[in-house]
Formats: sequence, C-alpha cells, structure tokens
Amino acid sequence: MAEYRKTENFIVIDDMTDNNVHNNKPGWFTRSVYTVWVLAGTTYNDPEDRKAKMALCRRIFKQFLSKMISDKAKLVYGQDMYYLALEKVYYKELGRYSFNGATGLYFMVENDIPENLVFNSDEWEE
Repeated sequence: MAEYRKTENFIVIDDMTDNNVHNNKPGWFTRSVYTVWVLAGTTYNDPEDRKAKMALCRRIFKQFLSKMISDKAKLVYGQDMYYLALEKVYYKELGRYSFNGATGLYFMVENDIPENLVFNSDEWEE
C-alpha cells in the first residue's frame, strides 16, 4: 500500500484472519481465510476504461487460481498446500463506486490445518 500513489495496479494479500476450529468428521482443523485484492486504477467517469480494467482483474484472478490448482496438484510445495480449499473459492467484484479511481475484485481462500485435540486427563483436576 506504500506505493498506492505511484502504482496504478496492485495486488494486496490480507493474511489477518479470525480462525475457527471445526470438525469435518476425520478430525479437527483450524481454518484460516486469506483474502487477495486485485485492483486496477481507472480513469474517472470512463465506463469503457473501467470495463477493460475489470476484465484485467478477472484475468489475473483466474491466473492466480489456475496456478494454485496446478501447484497443489503437482505438490510443488510438498504438503504445504494439501489442505488449501480450492474447490470453492469465493470472490466479489467491486461495485462502480467502491474505491475512488480503482476497480477490481477480491477473493478468499480457506486453509484447514489439522489439530491434535487429544484429551489428556492429567492436565485437569476433578
């Protein structure tokens, strides 16, 4: 964001999340959600420029997603992407007046990390 005034297009990744612990039958997992913003600067009051920039942001989103799917399938990063939920990726395109001078979208990717929640009675007093 430090380059906001100098850069027309940028991608921002937000890894600050409220986690949740959940059970999906084989075990317990901590779910984290990562949000990726894909933004492009637009010319004021130019709907054709906005349309072209939104098409660019959509293309970049699909490139990100296809690369993550490919890397996960090929185990490029070993087991690090094993629990990344790519079968359902939420995204939202920004409305016409969401950001002054920019358009784009954001998408969210969930990652479930296994938890060892074995009860140890030695840690409790009756």
